[in-house]
Amino acid sequence: MISRMEAILKFFFYLVVWFFVPIVLLLIIRFLATVHTRTNTKSQKHAAHAGFWAGFVLFIIVMIYQINIFLQIGFPNNYMYNGFNLWLCLIAALIIFVVATPTVMSNWTVLILTFLSFFALFHYLFVRTYNDIILSIVMGMVFGFLTHIAASLSPAGEFLKKKDFTEN
Repeated sequence: MISRMEAILKFFFYLVVWFFVPIVLLLIIRFLATVHTRTNTKSQKHAAHAGFWAGFVLFIIVMIYQINIFLQIGFPNNYMYNGFNLWLCLIAALIIFVVATPTVMSNWTVLILTFLSFFALFHYLFVRTYNDIILSIVMGMVFGFLTHIAASLSPAGEFLKKKDFTEN
């Protein structure tokens, strides 16, 4: 019989694993989809918008390739939670803490981050082969970003609403 405290802890654990991580990935995708609204020139807007869609198309290409392989050999049957890497989490937190205030995000960066975000979300929810890595990195990214804001190095609203955000 499961104790009440164990049931509460499992609830919070599954809340993080099933909802928090996918929501963070969706928020990153939403942010990348709207980067083009934070640019100054029309050509930068088009390039940032194209970078987002190119990253999405690259994800579709990789997804089709992987699904074709899985149809032949079968889908992996992994659990949602495959472990947690504390060192990877802390390294991701440190990297995000240090680079959380970029003055310029290139359109290539938008393309790569869009692809990685969609790929991570797809793998996290459906394939589940890299869930320990994705969970560790996402939790580290959130911790690093919030620590950066808590250290008052830059307000979150100012970072997210920055106008001169991309460059060709």
